[in-house]
Amino acid sequence: MKYTFLKLIFLIIITSPGCSLLPREPDDPLSVIHPSQWQQQTQQLKQIKNWQLAGRVGIRLADQAHSATIQWRQQDQHFEIALLGPLGQGGAKIKGHREHVTITDASSGHRQHGHPDSLMQNQLGYALPIQDLAHWCRGLIPRQKLVKDLQFNSHGLPESFQQGVWQVNYLRWQPISSSSRQPPIYLPRKLILQSPQVKISLLIKQWHLEADSAPESRLQSPKIGTPAPPSIGSIEKVSS
Repeated sequence: MKYTFLKLIFLIIITSPGCSLLPREPDDPLSVIHPSQWQQQTQQLKQIKNWQLAGRVGIRLADQAHSATIQWRQQDQHFEIALLGPLGQGGAKIKGHREHVTITDASSGHRQHGHPDSLMQNQLGYALPIQDLAHWCRGLIPRQKLVKDLQFNSHGLPESFQQGVWQVNYLRWQPISSSSRQPPIYLPRKLILQSPQVKISLLIKQWHLEADSAPESRLQSPKIGTPAPPSIGSIEKVSS
């Protein structure tokens, strides 16, 4: 079987016995929010252009399932995603914007360039819509005409919807509060993204939101494996 560059990276990063599934988590209570509060939060999130998350990602294909550490740094339209395997083995960095992306193997320094959609399709064999992922992982729902079967849970938070070939399910949410933001803002903790080719589970352990956008040149790119900065307000870390 012939593997593409990106497939080889993913195999090196995420192959580890006993680490194929993301851990189960105990439930914790959430307050019921009013629809107007959710609309207000959506507007707040849209205004936050710079943010970071850290956690674990699980990838399930037809014949295999693996997991890896993920760090995602978004700066307006620019993103940098670092993937790291167990015990620091392997590593890849996906960096770019909606029109161009660069994938770098941390071990060899080998790079691949191209348009995000076509590069992911060619390298992985399935489409991976990074721009949509940036919205989904924050719980931002596209315009109604772009989604089907939008459902809310008993807490008034989005539970599931379908966009194109992707089914998005939110399993857990986490409130993040601070003295300057009342009531707390709710962000996803665990979500599942599924298409006919792949199922992706994302467990978010840390959030960091930057209220004020800063010029890109002032921010340095994080190294693969560098811990994310502390998140705003109170956020419970999830044991892995």
